[in-house]
Amino acid sequence: MSKIIHVSGGEHITSDLLAAGPETYTITDVTEVTLEGKKRHAVHLAEIDGKTWVPALTIIKSLVELWGPSISVWKGQRVTLYRDPDVRMGKQVVGGIRVSQISGIDGKQTVTVKGPMSRPVTYTFEPVPAASQSVAMISREQWEQITTVAEEKGVTEPLAWAADQVGRALDGPQHITAEEATQLMGALKEEAQ
Repeated sequence: MSKIIHVSGGEHITSDLLAAGPETYTITDVTEVTLEGKKRHAVHLAEIDGKTWVPALTIIKSLVELWGPSISVWKGQRVTLYRDPDVRMGKQVVGGIRVSQISGIDGKQTVTVKGPMSRPVTYTFEPVPAASQSVAMISREQWEQITTVAEEKGVTEPLAWAADQVGRALDGPQHITAEEATQLMGALKEEAQ
């Protein structure tokens, strides 16, 4: 069984991605990276191509408690991330990413792990709702393709155009389902004819 020890690099998401609200993502891999001179775990998410989520060590420890250390078990698991403006780094409030829900649990789970300076840190996780587990969302590459083609067609505000096409308000492209992305590309092709 693979443990969480593979070395990789790349860009990492920040809490700004979650400014519009919580988002649920699917884990595709976990690798080890060096960030600010420290070895950290990078969690690769299916819905965010090219960037990883680098959770706090205490989050990694908590997820290991619930899912175990095998990457093969982590792959396919879902996590709901949200922006918490009160996250601290040392004595400074810097804001950051927290986890509210995870898949692979039957009910609410509370886990206590050793944090900085061996102080206990407690996290509570709710299960990811079933509906969130089955809806595929747009990839970054799909959105880039849609915006490129839309701009070529003279669309100046691709998100507003997309909201009009799918018939609902969109707080950001991350709220577009994969099915809607296909619908948007189809609409662009029709406009070309």
